[in-house]
Amino acid sequence: MTDKRILGIGVISLGWMGRLHARSYRAIAERFPELGVTPRLVAAADPVDEVRQEAVDNLGFERAYADYRDLLADPEVEAVSICAPNFLHHEMALAAVEAGSPSGSRSPWGSAPNSPGRSPRPPRRRG
Repeated sequence: MTDKRILGIGVISLGWMGRLHARSYRAIAERFPELGVTPRLVAAADPVDEVRQEAVDNLGFERAYADYRDLLADPEVEAVSICAPNFLHHEMALAAVEAGSPSGSRSPWGSAPNSPGRSPRPPRRRG
């Protein structure tokens, strides 16, 4: 049996979509063993105290931050899911790029349907 790579995951915002991402990351190793990756829920970021506590107590995160920038600065977070409301994605994705964190956002970059929004440059590697 080959060794699986452990990948440190961070999730920004734990509303409905953030919780879905957390649960999905936990299922990856079982559902897709051929990937050779085991996600590790390192950190969550959410401004609500109770949500941060739930992230650790019930969703399996090792720690939780009030400010997403603290999550992006965490050296154990290797990949980030941005699950905040759409109008925040652009700012958060640019911050992730600046921090060197690979991140994903499947929603529009702009704050309105006619916003130009721009995708950030690919992240540079940490280290």
